[in-house]
Amino acid sequence: MIMGRLTKEDILRYFEEINKALAGRNQTGEIVVAGGAALTLAFDARNSTYDIDALFEPKSDMRQIINDIAKANNLDDDWLNDGVKGFMTDRMGVNVCQEYSHLVVKNLDPESLLAMKLTSARPVPSTDLNDSVFLMNKLNIKTEDELFTLIEKYTHPSRHTIQAEYFTKTAFVKYQEEYNVLSIKEQKAIEKPKVNE
Repeated sequence: MIMGRLTKEDILRYFEEINKALAGRNQTGEIVVAGGAALTLAFDARNSTYDIDALFEPKSDMRQIINDIAKANNLDDDWLNDGVKGFMTDRMGVNVCQEYSHLVVKNLDPESLLAMKLTSARPVPSTDLNDSVFLMNKLNIKTEDELFTLIEKYTHPSRHTIQAEYFTKTAFVKYQEEYNVLSIKEQKAIEKPKVNE
């Protein structure tokens, strides 16, 4: 663990502990990972994360197991929490990233995760801006409109705020600058055939 942060190795180790605890209860469980933990675990975009934002089932058993692991490993009480549930919708896609004997771990797919990050729109020192830029590059985003299409497709209308719109535009500009992505006007200028003089 890095100064109170969870590395990919930490996360996988604690998932193994959850699996072992579920096996001891003769239970099976599922975790859907979002946020920084998904970027750390599934996309190797970060070295670590402060906590694991996720949905999990069965809730009662999982909460007890999560609490037991926190006490045994001196972790924060919310090291694995479902605070992200207000941002997730049933339209979001998931991929299986780890399978254990009694536990399946899934992560949000890149499009869903990007839509969530853009509508979270948290200011610095949040990593939402850099995370969004990373995901735009992974998805090979070409235009700002593509981002608003993802937001419409995957997130709840209540998340379509002025703040999210401004954040999305700011993130796209940063993406253009970091990855030399041409604007639509620049793309058309290149594609426009030259007229013979």
